[in-house]
Amino acid sequence: MSTHDRIGGTPARVKVLGDFLRYAKQHPGVVFMRKDRIAELALSLPDVPVKAI
Repeated sequence: MSTHDRIGGTPARVKVLGDFLRYAKQHPGVVFMRKDRIAELALSLPDVPVKAI
C-alpha cells in the first residue's frame, strides 16, 4: 500500500493508517518494504517481463 501526502495526509486517514499498520504488524508473514525493494523482488521472480510491451 502506498499513500500520497495530499490524499492520505488528513488527520482521520493518518489515524486509520496507523491503526491498520499496528494491526498488520501483529501477524506473522506480514512485511513492510520500500518500493525499490518491492521492484527488486518482482524482477527477481521467474516469468516477470523486464521490458514493457
